[in-house]
Amino acid sequence: MTIHQFLKALNSRKRVVILLTAIFLSAAILISAIQPFKYGSSLTLLTVHSFKENTDPYVASKSNEYLSGLLAQIVYSSSFFDSVMNSGYNIDKDYFSGSDKNKMKKWSQTVSAKSIADSGMISINVYHFDRSQAEEIARAIAYTLQTSHTSYHGFGKSVEIKIIDKPITSTFPVKPDILLNLAVGLAFGLIFSLCFVYLFPENKKRIKNYREEAEEVKEEIVEQKYNYLDYNNQGNINNLR
Repeated sequence: MTIHQFLKALNSRKRVVILLTAIFLSAAILISAIQPFKYGSSLTLLTVHSFKENTDPYVASKSNEYLSGLLAQIVYSSSFFDSVMNSGYNIDKDYFSGSDKNKMKKWSQTVSAKSIADSGMISINVYHFDRSQAEEIARAIAYTLQTSHTSYHGFGKSVEIKIIDKPITSTFPVKPDILLNLAVGLAFGLIFSLCFVYLFPENKKRIKNYREEAEEVKEEIVEQKYNYLDYNNQGNINNLR
């Protein structure tokens, strides 16, 4: 199919494109509506490793990168989770009830931690139904990393964790991201509808018309065939006479 043919088919089937896109958008809205709304609390930490004066800057940079990446992964561990729960902050422990597996699954859904490139910084985000709980957990994580980080690496007290950005908690729920879901729904709707038009450029009504026309042509051919046979038979009879 050429571009001209595709554009022509797209113009003739624009209602299908609108309908399919609307279906995907409706699905995105429905998914967003059934998901639980959560508040977010974010903070940024910096790992500072003290080196001697003649230390290679590249080595120092890679060391900070390694530490930030390591500590970001430690946040998801069960030992770190236990330390946060016992840090003395007012965290609702019933929220993380059940078996150890369920607790850690809930924890991984609540906390997001990642190192920021090679800067030595750690970005932490906490999501919770309760706005105050989101901020309380974020503060507990920062406190635990600052006071217990030596348990997770071998550099001892030469490493220090500093708070760059204190926990900032959203005023309104940040999950689910409705705008992002709508954008994804719109994109998938357009892509699917365009592929559909490309694969099925003709609508059912037009296909039906084509079939009816084909049947009429077939009937006409059959009729002409019979007429031809009748004519030949009549000629043969006349010759016999």
